[in-house]
Amino acid sequence: MSTPFGSEERTHASGAGALGEAGLKVDIDERDDLLVATVRGVLDFFSAGPVQERLNTALNHGANKLVLDLDAVTFVDSTGLALLVSIQRRLQSEGGWLRLARPHEQLRRVLHTTNLDGYFAVYASADEAAAS
Repeated sequence: MSTPFGSEERTHASGAGALGEAGLKVDIDERDDLLVATVRGVLDFFSAGPVQERLNTALNHGANKLVLDLDAVTFVDSTGLALLVSIQRRLQSEGGWLRLARPHEQLRRVLHTTNLDGYFAVYASADEAAAS
């Protein structure tokens, strides 16, 4: 079931220009007592703030469980990682959880390099993450 939060698309230019123009899209669906957010694009300094605002708005309506489907996130920088940690901490403090589904290979490498792969629960699909 879609929430009233729907989806939002934002276009931004990446800082170094190496990535050029990258679109960011977030779709949020409510499933029983949890939210499933599908994020597409680049999660970096330019997009992390709007993504955090969007997720906080959705979570402020009572959900404390969130699955982030990250298969279509093609790049994550330190600001994007900080966003994930911030969401995890918020949800844990509210008795909930954050689960990552289908992280793109680049994100998997970054999580491993930063030793955050043990901090986040990672699943092969959003359905698997939601059911666990």
